[in-house]
Amino acid sequence: MHFHSWGGNFLWATKYKRITSTDDLIPGKQYVISDGTKLVNACEASITFNLGYTTSGFSVSTDVIELNEIDPATPVEFTLGGTSEAYTLAYLDNSTTYYLGGKTTSSDNTKFTRKTSADAANFLWNIAIYGEEEIYSASTTGYNSTTRYIALNGETIGFYTAGYTKLTLYKKLEPYTVTYGDATGGSATEGSIGAGVILPNRVDEDIDRFYTFVGWCETNLSTETTVRPTTILAAGTTYYPTRDITLYPVYSRTVSASATKTASVTIAAYASANSWANGTKYSTVNVNGVISVNTVNPKNDTGQYNDGNNTWRMYQSYTSIFTVNATTGYELVSATFTYSIANTAVLLYNGTRYATGNTITLSGSESSQFSVGQQEGKSATNGQVQISGISVDYKRAALSYYTSNPTSVTPAHAMTTCVAPYDMDFSSVVGLEAYVAIAASASSVTMEKVLNAPKGTPLLLVGTAETKYDIPIAASASAPVTNYLTAGDGITEFNGSTYDYLLYSDGKFYQIGSGTVATNKAYLHLNDAPSAHALEIVFDDSDVTGIKAIDNRPSMTDNSCYDLMGRKVAQPTRGLYIVNGKKVIMK
Repeated sequence: MHFHSWGGNFLWATKYKRITSTDDLIPGKQYVISDGTKLVNACEASITFNLGYTTSGFSVSTDVIELNEIDPATPVEFTLGGTSEAYTLAYLDNSTTYYLGGKTTSSDNTKFTRKTSADAANFLWNIAIYGEEEIYSASTTGYNSTTRYIALNGETIGFYTAGYTKLTLYKKLEPYTVTYGDATGGSATEGSIGAGVILPNRVDEDIDRFYTFVGWCETNLSTETTVRPTTILAAGTTYYPTRDITLYPVYSRTVSASATKTASVTIAAYASANSWANGTKYSTVNVNGVISVNTVNPKNDTGQYNDGNNTWRMYQSYTSIFTVNATTGYELVSATFTYSIANTAVLLYNGTRYATGNTITLSGSESSQFSVGQQEGKSATNGQVQISGISVDYKRAALSYYTSNPTSVTPAHAMTTCVAPYDMDFSSVVGLEAYVAIAASASSVTMEKVLNAPKGTPLLLVGTAETKYDIPIAASASAPVTNYLTAGDGITEFNGSTYDYLLYSDGKFYQIGSGTVATNKAYLHLNDAPSAHALEIVFDDSDVTGIKAIDNRPSMTDNSCYDLMGRKVAQPTRGLYIVNGKKVIMK
């Protein structure tokens, strides 16, 4: 780090950077000028180069020049004015602003004029990049009408028509401040011009352990995204700012791959549900919102529906194919097609023939391509595969999410669901209990308390609303033997499933009508469809908690008013309440 003393004050060395793009042209910032060998250091009535600054530390051959001394030959710092279409170069001398003008005479290649603001418009400068078109061509009079350039990259662009004096701009480097844009906050300013700032770490004591601190980036990831920022700067990195800037923390969490799931459809049911017309070609069969089958470049009558045998027909062709596709974030495992044939056709995948009902192992990607060919030893060219049923096995791939704003584990209600983001130990957590679903009846679901849970376990949490709990990492955790709670994936569309239930704020599980379940939430998935639209929760942990069951429907019949959590309300305001066991809207 360079500094020098002058009059008892310690000052940082002054640095100037050769400007190389229009991004470096910032009105209001200060610049010095070089003719290729010296810096302009005098602004008398006629500005000359022959007193150029040449003391130790200066070299115009480098991108950054550093001046470590103060002496009478210090270069003049010009302030850039104007806009991207017209620039001026001005300096302050004895409280008067002067502007750098053109030559004093057409034959004098060492001197420039200086004028006051009254003549500023006549001294607009042509700022140009070597090899590119000039940004602005000044229109002036007299000797100033000659083309005037200042180079952005130090190449020899002429000041005068005949190509005499050369000018290059250097921008004065200033200390910059890096601000950290999160709740912890703070900032750091360069210790000296052009120096770096060491980026801090973030201890996650106030961060939900769903997330791990990754580093810093220039973009505020206000919501979760699966797109990793292009540049993430790790803690401890020496960062060299080029402007005042705010850096935002990047936290990530990973959702493990799911177990294999199966999606299937019959063409008869799909055609009926989607009003397919006989003889019409259709390009897509959407199996379950995650898996779809699509025709590509269909030839002949590929994609045609036949209601005689309820089939979706694929025709033999060198260019006609169809694909099985999974939504982004999912992987294909296998597929099975039930089909009849015409003209000795057969289904082809990666050059292999598959008869009807064969299980085809897929590539594990999000899309697999199929076509129609001929059975071995056959030579027909107009074969048909008439599909009547499709079954696909798939799984959700492991996904990483990124955000600048992780949240704490704060139940929005007295009950909430989550998916354990790490091996969790609830044994010492006061006021918060975790449960898994171990049984279900026609009208209720039984929850069993767990003291620990491995990462990825879907859980029901019971605690105090709007309260933050610090949950330790478990030294060891055992997966529950039975758990009907299932992790949401944020993608699967539910359309009136009678097997899937979602927790509501009144403390019951209701059948999911439509929509998706977020990746950090859980829902109830049962093997047999209960008869009830809503399921009560029964807690099977009376010895531990003193609670045998929680019934969120108050049974009081004394005209008292209760909220939906069963708490008595002395002076109810507007809203939904329970009075004498019935829901009542207070207006």
